[in-house]
Amino acid sequence: MANNLLDGLPVRMDAQEAVDLRGNLAGDHTARFVDPARGDLHLKPSAAVARNNNAPLPDVTDDIDGQKRTGPTDVGADELKGAGGN
Repeated sequence: MANNLLDGLPVRMDAQEAVDLRGNLAGDHTARFVDPARGDLHLKPSAAVARNNNAPLPDVTDDIDGQKRTGPTDVGADELKGAGGN
């Protein structure tokens, strides 16, 4: 569970095996999404804290829209491309 935008209670892991929890950002991320009330969780260009804030994970090559993730990646399911976004 790495590189996610988390809203709510802190993550608690009771599992015996190791769990990768790096790169997650906890807090209220409502203002970072295009239209969360309608389920549009694409990042806004103003979501600076989530932009280019992670090292790529070898097994995660695409974002939720099928866009390639390269270089430092964005936190969350969406990889914002360019100044205009998706």
